[in-house]
Formats: sequence, C-alpha cells, structure tokens
Amino acid sequence: MDLDDIKAKLSSLTAQKELLNSQMKNENKLLRELKKELIDEKKAHALATTVAEEIQGEFGKQLSDLVTSCLNIVFVDDHYEFDVKFETKRNSTSVNFTLLKNGVKQSIMDGSGGGIISVVTVGLRFAMFAMKAPRSRNTIVIDEGFSALRGVDNIKRVYAMLEEISSSLGLQIILINNANEDLEITEDYNMILVENNDGIAEIKYE
Repeated sequence: MDLDDIKAKLSSLTAQKELLNSQMKNENKLLRELKKELIDEKKAHALATTVAEEIQGEFGKQLSDLVTSCLNIVFVDDHYEFDVKFETKRNSTSVNFTLLKNGVKQSIMDGSGGGIISVVTVGLRFAMFAMKAPRSRNTIVIDEGFSALRGVDNIKRVYAMLEEISSSLGLQIILINNANEDLEITEDYNMILVENNDGIAEIKYE
C-alpha cells in the first residue's frame, strides 16, 4: 500500500468518524428529548393523580355528609356517621363504605338492619343527584324505598327527611308505598291512593 492509498484510507475513515459523531450527537439529542418528555409525563401523571385524589376526597365528603344527615334525621336515638373513601391501587379505584353507630363500626350489609340500608341507599341517590351537573331532571322516584322501616315515629321522620332533602336540593320526590297505615301521616302531602279492583288500577283518593 503506497502513500496515496494510505491517505485515501485515512480520508475515508475520517469521513466515517465525522458521520458517526454527527449521528451520535443526533442520538444524544433525541435521548435528552425523550428523557425530558418522560419527566414531563411523570409530572403530568403525578399532577393528574393529585387532582383526582382531591376530587375523589371532595366527592366522598359530600356523599358522606348527606347520607349521615339522612341517617340522623330518621334515627334520632343514636348518632350515625357514614363515610365514603376512594382507594386507588395498581390503576384501579375502589370505594369503601364505613358506618359508625355511636362511634362503633357497624357492618352495613350484615348487622345494621334493613332500615339502615334503606336510608343509606336513598341518601346515596340524593347525593349523586345533588352533584350531577347539568341535571337532566329534577325528579326522583323511590319505589318501596323504606319498606323495611316500621313504626309511626320512624315513618314520620322519613317524611321529614324527604321534605328537608326536597327543599334543600330543589328536588321533587315521588314515593311509591304499598302500605296504607300511614295515610294520616301523609295528609299534608300530595298523595294518590291506587287500589286494585279485579286487575284494574283505580284512583280512590287524590
């Protein structure tokens, strides 16, 4: 290999080196941009998670407060606290309900009785309605929602609770009840009495 061949080879290697250096600079620039995007995405995800947790916390508090209010209006002999907590694990969110009776934790489904469950269920419906925006309607139908409750005093307090919720939320409540022993309690409300006469529904009292 003579001197000219060596110079040509050296020139070729130099050109390859410059090309590789240029490609390396471009790759490093791209890598820095990707790292920055990743950091920005992590920051955005952290911010979104924080905002979501704050919204869930406020949402849960409103649910808790309204259901607690309903329980304490109906069941005046004890003090109830209802709590809603959202928990996120592995990109999955679950909701947990806690019920305290006079400071003691109660099992909502197993040990609280049907009356408690009825009020909690209706209270949650009211809370969901209150937070819905915009509202598609201002009427809620409760079909046999309090059939597990017994006693004139309890029924009176149920109607008082419904009246208070209706007034505070600007909500029309239609309550369907299969019992007629509380006609005297409901005489101050708009009421329709429907009876079954040989398979035909007839309005007897309005």
